[in-house]
Amino acid sequence: MTDKVKQIDELEKKLKLLNDQFLQWKEVQDLINESADLRLKIEDAYVDIQSFDIEVKMVQESVIYLNDRRDFLTEEKNESERRNEELKFQVKADNDIQAKRL
Repeated sequence: MTDKVKQIDELEKKLKLLNDQFLQWKEVQDLINESADLRLKIEDAYVDIQSFDIEVKMVQESVIYLNDRRDFLTEEKNESERRNEELKFQVKADNDIQAKRL
């Protein structure tokens, strides 16, 4: 009977060892699955970053365009104001000339 007990003890030890190894492999599988999930998240984040880069470039180009447009319109405004002053001066001169004729 002692041989049987020894065999049972050995089998139980082997079973425990196999169970421990199985649990270790399960942990490895879980880590592999987690790694695959993280890889997908990283790829998604990379796509988001590329999309944001495109949006930033578009905004930068828009800012450049708007700054150029502002400068152009400022020049136009200044030119209009200068022309307006010239016309006011001319109208005043014309009025003065007409007043002298009367």
